[in-house]
Amino acid sequence: MMKTELVLETTAEFAAPMSTLCDMFDRAVATAPRAVALRHLGVALTYHEMGRAVAALARRLSSTMVPGDVIALVLPNSIEFQIAYFAALKALTAPALLNPLYPAAQLGPLLRDAAPRARTRHSQRDLLGAGCCRP
Repeated sequence: MMKTELVLETTAEFAAPMSTLCDMFDRAVATAPRAVALRHLGVALTYHEMGRAVAALARRLSSTMVPGDVIALVLPNSIEFQIAYFAALKALTAPALLNPLYPAAQLGPLLRDAAPRARTRHSQRDLLGAGCCRP
């Protein structure tokens, strides 16, 4: 019987890929902090600014929630949604994405089914007031 030997080589060509979306985001923040990460309705956010906002919200979520808790993101497609989504992932919570344009009659059952421990609210002024976005 012939024995087979497994040889593992580690080179840049065979480097392990980034493991999570958060890893990819953190790498973008570290390597291109001045690059524009998002633009929406005349507002631009750099990776550095977004990274700061995501980290702050993730810390807040981590202080009140435990990994696996559901957070309902009832937000439109916006910079605010992106910050909340990445913060939820960093805090190891489970984001439930809900459309804020749904009428209450449709949104209510979805919220009951998701059973979130927390829910976001929409206020672009909060982000602009924090100085994390620039028009």
